[in-house]
Amino acid sequence: MRVIYVDELCLLNFLVNFLLLYATARLSGERARPGRLCLAAGLGAAYGAAALLPDWSWLSAGAVKLAAALGMCLLAFGGQRRLLRAAVLFLALSFSFGGAVYGLSLWENGSAQAFLHTSAGLRVLLSAGALCLGVFLLLFSRLARHGGLQRDLLPVQLRLKGRDVTVTALLDTGNSLTDPLSGAPVLVADYEALLPLLPPELRRSLRREDLTKPAVLMEQWTATGLRPRLIPYRTVGQPGGVLLALRPDSAAVGRRPVTLVAAFSPTPLSDGGVYRAVLGGADFHLNRRRPH
Repeated sequence: MRVIYVDELCLLNFLVNFLLLYATARLSGERARPGRLCLAAGLGAAYGAAALLPDWSWLSAGAVKLAAALGMCLLAFGGQRRLLRAAVLFLALSFSFGGAVYGLSLWENGSAQAFLHTSAGLRVLLSAGALCLGVFLLLFSRLARHGGLQRDLLPVQLRLKGRDVTVTALLDTGNSLTDPLSGAPVLVADYEALLPLLPPELRRSLRREDLTKPAVLMEQWTATGLRPRLIPYRTVGQPGGVLLALRPDSAAVGRRPVTLVAAFSPTPLSDGGVYRAVLGGADFHLNRRRPH
């Protein structure tokens, strides 16, 4: 028989909570800020430890558990566009994980109470939990390819002066950003995703903060033979700004040629890793006309 101490339980809960929150970010396309994920995982670990205290047994009530889970989601993903989706995914992951662990504990020892007090219990718990989480992510990803977010993701190929890059873009039907000169739709991408389009000397020297001064960069890039342009934009609830952009020699969405302008975003669009660019879809018409 092995006694599980509070510090060990808190560490275990913290690791499980962090993995669940990170998986939620990956599936929902939200930004996975490590600091906020750690704070949210720490909150969950502290709650789990407090719920074991005799005088705090009321914390084990279902409503309190739900409130704690939603509080973790708010701390991890608050202020992001898909907060509700992230919360639903986090609850689904948590229920699946907890159910699988409970079932394995009964199968292993015949009792969920005894499971954590065996030396093999923690090892089986971690390995089974990782396996369960991996299977859930795999199944969810397969389902997502046939609907949901994945149906709005498009591979976009760009070529400029013999340099190629392919980025995964989210088709945003509410985005009507266009190039004021040509009227072409604008692909807004994380600047790191578009770096391969730049000459080596510009690629090595470009920093994220440089893009906050697009007029200065425009002069430098023009001197290297590129044809940069400035794209003004506005977002709801925020002041407008200007993005530095390039018009590729050719572009395609999938295998279909399109005319578009690629703008460099100084801020990441999806730390979840699902997509690295956004393409306006309201007035976006795929055409076979080669840009000129």
